[in-house]
Amino acid sequence: MKGSPAAERMAKYMVQVSNYPSLQDFVTVLNTAWDETPEWEQTLISSVKDALQDSIEAHFKKNGMARQKFASMPEEAWKDETGRFALNEEPRPLIGYLDKKQVGAMDKIVNEMFQVDIAACRIRINKSLKDCRASEADEKSVEELLTRENAFIADVEEHRETADKWEAAAQLKVPIMATLKTREEFLEEVDHFEKASTGDASRFKGGNSLKINDENKFRAYAAKHLRNLNEEAIQILLNYRQETGADFEVDGVSYLKIIKEQKFGRPESGPNLARKPADKIDMGLKKKYNKMRPSGLVAVDPSELKLSLYEQGIDTNKVVLVDKLSEEFQEAMSLVP
Repeated sequence: MKGSPAAERMAKYMVQVSNYPSLQDFVTVLNTAWDETPEWEQTLISSVKDALQDSIEAHFKKNGMARQKFASMPEEAWKDETGRFALNEEPRPLIGYLDKKQVGAMDKIVNEMFQVDIAACRIRINKSLKDCRASEADEKSVEELLTRENAFIADVEEHRETADKWEAAAQLKVPIMATLKTREEFLEEVDHFEKASTGDASRFKGGNSLKINDENKFRAYAAKHLRNLNEEAIQILLNYRQETGADFEVDGVSYLKIIKEQKFGRPESGPNLARKPADKIDMGLKKKYNKMRPSGLVAVDPSELKLSLYEQGIDTNKVVLVDKLSEEFQEAMSLVP
């Protein structure tokens, strides 16, 4: 009987489960309302429980001394309602009657099975972080979790919750990223067109009027299409902000600010909307960029104005199109007004 002098004497010769952290943690789980936890957790706990019971049964087949210890007890004293070894240590400890090697093997089973689940979650988290183009701060927020050595049930739960959170974020962001990618590809197409046509004086010579006409048609189409792409992108980003309470970011940079940079210096309307900004930027435009009145009546020291990325010679078209924004780009964007 638990608490009797005989039981206390016997306890001196039992293996102490408390010396095996993973196994002890699992026994604690079995004595909680784990059948009320999420389905994935019930499945995991049941799988670990079965693996432990399989290990004990295999141990009994090979170890006559272990069989003898439990043969002297009534079966209802050491078997659960399914007829297998009772692992919850209630109403009396039983695992300690097994030899030290077997208890150690059971501790390893728990640890390894939890580690497998944690490893799968880490794959999900890292993939989602990549898909979301997460910021450095986001990556640091999970750094401790992804390098943690513990593999208790609480660690499994935290990994699962984090993986679910980042997968949900990716489900929101990936379709938006695809829309922004389409827009950036068109910006690249337009700029490539302008580089190919601007400065080619031969196209104005006799016999090239059709080519000039085609160029103008493309510019008219590009202006309209880019306007539509801009409106669609901005609306999607505003919807995202309303739904999540945060700006849509790529590598920690607000894409609404990126659009501001991509549009800098281009006409706001008309057939030249898609043209790249001029080499010489109008002071009124610079003031507007710095959120100042464009009126020429107010004198401004140009050195006090923040330069757009275009003026700094930084390409803003390829944001979603690249795997990761450069540190130079991110630092420059942090100064955007």
